[in-house]
Amino acid sequence: MWGAPEASSLNEAGSHPTCSKCDMNVVNGRIAADGDAIRKQSAIRFQAMIKRGQDFQDRQAQQFASFERQIGAQEQARHDAASDFIEYIGGLRNVYDTRTGQMQQVDLFHSDATVSAMNDAVNDPGACVGIPLRSWHRDCYSGLERRRYFKPATPLQRRFRDWRSAAT
Repeated sequence: MWGAPEASSLNEAGSHPTCSKCDMNVVNGRIAADGDAIRKQSAIRFQAMIKRGQDFQDRQAQQFASFERQIGAQEQARHDAASDFIEYIGGLRNVYDTRTGQMQQVDLFHSDATVSAMNDAVNDPGACVGIPLRSWHRDCYSGLERRRYFKPATPLQRRFRDWRSAAT
């Protein structure tokens, strides 16, 4: 069992086939070809994995954006309903005079007629504007439309606003 190879396993030259000197160029070529094939398959699999990861992240971002829009719409509806209720309970609506910059409150149920009469009195259809509480809150909180309804802030108001923004 251990020792010299059996006579039946010898080739014509009298040496064992696994013991003969191998052509290293053939072996190296075969190793290189196998390595290239493995590297090519690995690159393809890696690119597919990266693509799946990017697709997953894109889907997650889309779902998150959809969720954010849905929650924002729910919060807006809740805010509008609360504003309408507060305005209805109070029975008052704000009317803004665009010529003088003054704000006054009128009866909610007659606000459209009051605004129309005020505009007819000065012969200017856009002189007075009724501002529902929901848009009043929205504009005040956004800060973008707020300038349309108010005069510029006083120095004391600016100092308070700067102090409050620095504190947050």
